[in-house]
Amino acid sequence: SVGNDDWPLPIPIVKRNGKWYFDSKAGHDEILLRRVGANELDALEICRGFVEAQHEYAAEKHDDSKVNQYAQKVISTPGKKDGLAWQNPDGTWGGPVGEEIAKALEQGYSDKAQPFHGYFFKVLKGQGPAAPMGAMDFVVGGAMIGGFALAAAPAEYKVTGVQTFMVSHAGIVYQKDLGAETLKAFQSMERFDPDKTWKETDDQW
Repeated sequence: SVGNDDWPLPIPIVKRNGKWYFDSKAGHDEILLRRVGANELDALEICRGFVEAQHEYAAEKHDDSKVNQYAQKVISTPGKKDGLAWQNPDGTWGGPVGEEIAKALEQGYSDKAQPFHGYFFKVLKGQGPAAPMGAMDFVVGGAMIGGFALAAAPAEYKVTGVQTFMVSHAGIVYQKDLGAETLKAFQSMERFDPDKTWKETDDQW
């Protein structure tokens, strides 16, 4: 087995000139494929969890709000519950999103951001013309009642992941291979706008 993940040895044995050798190149490729696959599944799970968390948050009114609304932030302002996670007076974390994932989602993507399981995440506050119902802002009159969205991109293309994902309040995750310029495209992504080049994953709920 290999490493902390206790994987079965992924290096195939090949026969050359009557002798058996480990094919280290193929083994390296297999390790990368396994890592990429695991990271992509984790990113999908976070997209799914974000949808569930937002719906759970919007089921109740928070901070004396007069309307049910989605959270515009991931980590709440100190003393408030205006995000999907907050710190209780005793120092414990409350809300529908746990501390570790909340901190990963909150940081978004920047030069100082650290990827979570090989992916960066970004909360989107509007949608573009390719989305169902067309272009709109999710925030109306200061409250996010029009919907919500999240995007996820691999920190290192073809090393930590290949597919970029996005999901909205409708609960359908879309994916696209953005190529070598993935992070550049991700950095400029501000709206949920899956055109025909984005494909639905099998993750619907």
